Amino acid sequence: MEHHPGTASWAQAVGATLAVIAAVLVPALQSRHTKLQLEADRQLRAKSLAIAIYPELLHIRVAHVRIVRRLKEIISRQHGNNSSRIAIAGADLAEEERRLTIPITETLRGLVPSFYLLGDPIGPQVQKCIGRSMKYNDLLNASFGLATVNYLPGLLTSVETGLSQTETCIAAIEQTWQISGDEAHALEDHLTDHSSALRMVESKTASKETV
Repeated sequence: MEHHPGTASWAQAVGATLAVIAAVLVPALQSRHTKLQLEADRQLRAKSLAIAIYPELLHIRVAHVRIVRRLKEIISRQHGNNSSRIAIAGADLAEEERRLTIPITETLRGLVPSFYLLGDPIGPQVQKCIGRSMKYNDLLNASFGLATVNYLPGLLTSVETGLSQTETCIAAIEQTWQISGDEAHALEDHLTDHSSALRMVESKTASKETV
């Protein structure tokens, strides 16, 4: 190249061009690789979160169904009663309130700040679902102790709306994370049977105490 200055200039030009391309391309590839890794990590954490909250949501749905049934039963009984007080035969108000409370575990409460990992729209949907359940429990605690029947329709409306939101969240998680319907129904049946067994034990215990 010392004897051919033109060739040397072309070589320098090509080398400089390759250096510029490398300076632009390498950071871009590294950035893309980093973004892919971050997204893969987010997806993994999101899936782990979905698996963790899924049975919790199923349990909450079972509770919603039970509470709706119980509130309708109490309201129906009150239609033929001129009293403005809740008539709960043989049951303590505090115990009845406990049965009407939506169970929200400390584990689920602790996971609330991580719901954003689920992305849109599932994250906000789950957050609203849990928030509504908490608000219902607060409303129950504030009004039910007064034993006034006028509060019951409002409680019923709140828990029915919560049931609809819970079902939406469960369906979204099942679809997004490919949880099979059979697995979902098997787990929900287990939770329902467990809940029924607890109520039977409570009923037998109350009967023995009454005797």
